[in-house]
Amino acid sequence: MKKIAVLSLLLICLSSFAFAGTVNLPKTGQTRCYDTSGTEISCAGTGQDGDIQAGVKWPSPRFTVNGDCVTDNLTGLIWAKNANLPSGTMIWYKAIDYCNNLSLAGYTDWRLPNVNELESLVNANEPNSATWLNTNLSFIRGTLS
Repeated sequence: MKKIAVLSLLLICLSSFAFAGTVNLPKTGQTRCYDTSGTEISCAGTGQDGDIQAGVKWPSPRFTVNGDCVTDNLTGLIWAKNANLPSGTMIWYKAIDYCNNLSLAGYTDWRLPNVNELESLVNANEPNSATWLNTNLSFIRGTLS
């Protein structure tokens, strides 16, 4: 629940992202397969994500820093580089109001991400997606900020 609260404070800007009639879903990142007891098994013929590998391939690098923003090169979504802009937690309607009044990096159309957009930050092949995301973003902040 704490991770969701932290992620819900992430802000997103879609001014450069156009919605089209066709959506190309990204790969889940899952490359391993498991049986019903949770034991890792060979993926061949299971029909699991690790077997099928459907979806759009992840770009490298996955994220690019642009000043105060981070662009996800997989989804095209633009996130605020500082995931704690309001300097703390706030209830939902206040967070919406905060986003509606935010001007950052020349953008004024910020909003809270929806559940699908938050889920796009998950790497299903990693045991801890938060650690994976922080590692990727720490690398970016360390080399480009």
